[in-house]
Amino acid sequence: MFGIGVWEIVVIVLVALLVLGPEKLPDVARQLGRIMRDLKRTTNELQTTFQEAMLDEEERHRRERLRPEVMPAPGIEPRPALTALPKPGAPMPADVNRATASAAAPPPDTDRHEG
Repeated sequence: MFGIGVWEIVVIVLVALLVLGPEKLPDVARQLGRIMRDLKRTTNELQTTFQEAMLDEEERHRRERLRPEVMPAPGIEPRPALTALPKPGAPMPADVNRATASAAAPPPDTDRHEG
């Protein structure tokens, strides 16, 4: 504890007893204990806040590093992002209708042989 041995603590307590007297020593010890407790609590809160800030910064940095650069291939026009879904009952865009029609069509029958 702070590099202080048992005999050094005994000497400090005896000097404090001689200087403060037996009436004031318990009150001073209580105040010193409260100060140490508050200092420890404040230090722990500061350390926790600092660690949370560091984790947030690491997470932000990780997200920036992992975010893919969205670059279209050379010669290809970028498509606009989908901003809103169509309202129920509204006609679907032509490319969606084509995709769903081809997906819903039955596969060609390859088991039948003509001839």
